[in-house]
Amino acid sequence: MSEQTPLALKKIEALITASPESSVVMEIDPKTTTEILSERNAGNRPPKPNKVQQFAADMANGKWGLTGDTIKFGNDGRLLDGQNRLSASIRAGTPFKTHVVFGIDPNLFGRMDIGKPRNAADVLHIAGFKYATTLAAAIR
Repeated sequence: MSEQTPLALKKIEALITASPESSVVMEIDPKTTTEILSERNAGNRPPKPNKVQQFAADMANGKWGLTGDTIKFGNDGRLLDGQNRLSASIRAGTPFKTHVVFGIDPNLFGRMDIGKPRNAADVLHIAGFKYATTLAAAIR
């Protein structure tokens, strides 16, 4: 990491290596979110543009708060949950405060967000298929 590396990113890298047992409240800036999404977001479903837009508007208008929702990292360093919130921070050009959890077993990824079902396009995208939305529609 260079001297230009944001402090939040340095802290995240350290906590991935030595995961605490509880969440850590952090302010995450757009530069850090860009790095996380480009380097640690492999194998996730595609972002939800409407959610990103909604979250970004709230962040830009000062209506975003510390909700208790978490950004989750696997013990392998991969982002497991939070890509829409991170994308919204980039879109809004503003940092946001959030709980961050580290050290999650990546094998539990399929158990996350089960209250918000993954659709066929999500499953196909995660499996590595291109044009997952079109493919899911064709299969339907």
